[in-house]
Amino acid sequence: MVRRYKPRCTGSVKERIEGSVKKSESGCWLWTGAINPANGYGYLGIDGKTHSAHRFAYRAFVGEIPDGLFVMHKCDVRECCNPDHLMLGTHRDNMRDMLRKRRYPTGDKHYNTKVSDASVVDIKRRKQAGESADVLAAEYGVSKYTIWGIVSGKWRTS
Repeated sequence: MVRRYKPRCTGSVKERIEGSVKKSESGCWLWTGAINPANGYGYLGIDGKTHSAHRFAYRAFVGEIPDGLFVMHKCDVRECCNPDHLMLGTHRDNMRDMLRKRRYPTGDKHYNTKVSDASVVDIKRRKQAGESADVLAAEYGVSKYTIWGIVSGKWRTS
């Protein structure tokens, strides 16, 4: 006997999206479906493929996404699918937006950090007290240029 499964969601694409969001006072349409724990974006499966909810919403309400462009959030809410809160941009636009809004991980939160936030405070204190960058660099396992970057504030640490 062959089982026939009824699709979970019926109706138009727009109805499917509107039925999967909770509209907040801020105007965001918060995705109530699956959320990717690694990046915080909503996603949904269609025809055996996984799609980002915000990209899917953009296509449904605004139009196609040209190759190479990103769908960016004006509101910076990753779960938001409100087409009025979405805009297209290049990778460069997306990185500039991230830097301008200071949304990048720093200090202990950055995947490639070599010096903890607490160590940065200690390095600055000890350098101010007159210890050499060479001594501090050897102790913390980094270059003296890293020490100078930390002390001068060239690199944001938190």
